[in-house]
Amino acid sequence: MGGTARYLAETGLHTVTGVDLTPEYVEVAGALTELVGLDGSVTFQQADVRDLPLRSASFDAAVLLHVGMNIDDKESAFSDVARVLVDGGVFAIYDIMGRRDAAFDFPVPWAASQAGSFLATADEYVEVLEATGFEVEHVVDRSTFARGFFSSLRRRTGPPPPLGLHLLMGDEAPMRYKNMVDAVESGTIAPMEIVATTRKRLS
Repeated sequence: MGGTARYLAETGLHTVTGVDLTPEYVEVAGALTELVGLDGSVTFQQADVRDLPLRSASFDAAVLLHVGMNIDDKESAFSDVARVLVDGGVFAIYDIMGRRDAAFDFPVPWAASQAGSFLATADEYVEVLEATGFEVEHVVDRSTFARGFFSSLRRRTGPPPPLGLHLLMGDEAPMRYKNMVDAVESGTIAPMEIVATTRKRLS
């Protein structure tokens, strides 16, 4: 819904472009952005991250937040991200990642079944990043933070907030969240932070 783009704009970045594959999400993201008065610095485009309609070397940074689990061809996606970044551009990733062949229950927030989930390990992310023109700066497991966040959510009382991902997931939202939390707490999956920079291009 464009929350990440709006947050980045609010923290002082001059222009932010959000991309999503689903036209309805782009429409809603634009409406919410206009509602909070950030439409002058944030725009959204409907596009496939594997084939971005953006000029080469035109962005200083890119962010992938809880999206990689739905991308089957990460090599094409990361290659195109590298293309649109300037030399030394930053690519920050925060995704749910797994252990090879580790099983967990579906549905989860990003997929109703195994068929729609393209979970990869942190090592696989690093391998693809390095193959597509990036140097990996760091890889951090954020499971401890996530467990604390989940614990704070359990202590909350009252109805859910008026806006949130639960609106998209509908009646399955509680089960989707439960399965994800159980998998994180068991160590089967983990929220991982990866920061990489583009290598200098040869002229």
